[in-house]
Amino acid sequence: MPRLSRFSDEEIKRMKRLNFNEGKSDSFIARIVNRNRSSDRLCTSCGIQTRLKRSSTSVKSKRVYKHKLGFSALAVIDAEVRAVRKISESELQKCTQEKLRNDVTVSVINGEQRQMGWVQTSTRYCQMIRAENKEKRLFFCTEILVQKRRV
Repeated sequence: MPRLSRFSDEEIKRMKRLNFNEGKSDSFIARIVNRNRSSDRLCTSCGIQTRLKRSSTSVKSKRVYKHKLGFSALAVIDAEVRAVRKISESELQKCTQEKLRNDVTVSVINGEQRQMGWVQTSTRYCQMIRAENKEKRLFFCTEILVQKRRV
């Protein structure tokens, strides 16, 4: 008996609902789908399993991140990072403790920052100049330019 490789849109919606929402097995879903089919076009549990794996909106394959902090704590963290880009996780921990009166570990704050899109990366192509050295460097460069013009 050849395997069925095509499903209608209604069948796919029903398969996803039964599998993801209700947690039914592939063989149970195959029996439900086969009720409305002719006997020469029946599907198997392997066909159901293959179709569900191929589905782009598969909930099982995606990891859902559950926030450990509330929206108010996330808003405080976001506002503090926007205000001071170089703020550390321990300073953020102190801010959330002062403003919201809740104890949060540094690792939780670090994970929440990553989920919000605040990622710390190192420079790749040039060195960073500290704020104290920018003025000295500018003075040095202008001196060199002045000396070259004299020569």
